[in-house]
Amino acid sequence: ILLLITPFISIAQWEIQSSNFQDSLIGLEQIWAVDYNTAWGIAYDDNSNPSLAQYFARTTDGGTNWTSDSIAGAYGWEATGIFALNEDTAWVLLYNPVTDGGKIFRTNNAGVSWTHQSTAIFPASLGAYPNLINFWNENEGFCMGDPTEGYFEIYTTINGGNQWNRVDSTNMPALIPGEWGYAGYFSVVENLISC
Repeated sequence: ILLLITPFISIAQWEIQSSNFQDSLIGLEQIWAVDYNTAWGIAYDDNSNPSLAQYFARTTDGGTNWTSDSIAGAYGWEATGIFALNEDTAWVLLYNPVTDGGKIFRTNNAGVSWTHQSTAIFPASLGAYPNLINFWNENEGFCMGDPTEGYFEIYTTINGGNQWNRVDSTNMPALIPGEWGYAGYFSVVENLISC
């Protein structure tokens, strides 16, 4: 039995890798792996104001080296979800812990600059909170937030997020009392999403 187990033990080794954040109290909270080499992550911040975490990290060599930076234009917002398409393109969901409400930011240049995609509204006046985002290709994607106006806030896009459209509640099941989403935890199989 030991001879059978030994090869599996030698394969299952973990290696510590640095996310390269400048502050030791900032770490990776969610990671999106594009392929064997490329992955992106968003951060949590354990400093005196942990709700103001708007950082990301990225690797293109399987985690041997990571680059990290803040999401330009997102100061005061907390990252709640990420989806990466490739080594250059990613989307990040952000939440404002002071006023409520959410935003989507996209980068096409490996995080050097970010663009706010304003048509996924996530209105602060309704206490909106963005939970998850996914794309099937560079154009077709969706994002989901907690319920507002009596149903889950779900948006779809067919042009990479340049225009997001809220899904009508007509075909959605009625909410269960106290039902909410959960940030960043979901699975996708072909066109089906479980969250």
